[in-house]
Amino acid sequence: MIDLEAIASDSGLEDPNEVCWSDTIVLLHERGVDLYWLLNFVRAVNDQLRSMEREYLEQERASLIVDNIPAPEPLPFAFNEEITPRFLVQNLIVPLTKVFAGPLYARLPIECRGSPSRFVSHTWDTSLLSGPFSTLAALRGAGYVWIDIVCYNQHRAESIATDMKAVVESIGELHIPLIGIAPFERLWCLWELLCAHTVNAKVKIVEPEVTQYDLGMMMRYFREKFKSVEIAATTLPEDREQILAAIVSEFGSTRRADEYIRRLVEGTLSKESDKPWIKDDRQPS
Repeated sequence: MIDLEAIASDSGLEDPNEVCWSDTIVLLHERGVDLYWLLNFVRAVNDQLRSMEREYLEQERASLIVDNIPAPEPLPFAFNEEITPRFLVQNLIVPLTKVFAGPLYARLPIECRGSPSRFVSHTWDTSLLSGPFSTLAALRGAGYVWIDIVCYNQHRAESIATDMKAVVESIGELHIPLIGIAPFERLWCLWELLCAHTVNAKVKIVEPEVTQYDLGMMMRYFREKFKSVEIAATTLPEDREQILAAIVSEFGSTRRADEYIRRLVEGTLSKESDKPWIKDDRQPS
């Protein structure tokens, strides 16, 4: 089993039995988590999973050589499990907050809470940590962010669409880490983008930090893979119908929504022409 107490201790989380929580204590849009704390929390989870994998393999090898050493118990997760938001919520965040049935925010060290300056939009199945092409790696810089896995009460997911719109409007800035085209393949991410457009919030497409040799790579991938918001998916069919209807209501058609997304992305991402040697070649001799 994952050692929740060890992760809580490493992350400085407050004792759940001493948490007195109500969703009105800190308003939803005021719950910001320090980005460095979040990164270290995810790293602590990753380190423990990798350690459990090593121990499993060591015992498995020993059991094949020594008669009285039993085979290891199966791990409670897949080998090389990616630390995604879905994995964190199901295996860490819900168990760490079940005593008081509130958000993980309520257990954060006081110094790691603050007013968020950006709302982070992400998919639930994209890695938070794996290399430069992960959600947290793309979110460079310090400061407090609003991210649902920490700031939203995972025990009471009742009015998500309304809540997300209110939070985006209050914070006024939406950041979308662009890992492949995943954010534009999930309608909940598109809903958050729609909310930002509706309330005139600033939208920033955050490109992974890559070397100069990789400039333009994400743009090429986006142009090749992105087709239309019309084929984006949700877990529940009724959510899909409602969000697509709202998109059409705001933009006039899915085609216009597609055009808006293409302009937004192409105005933000680096391009092949940004490579320094290409720029140098264009200088007059």
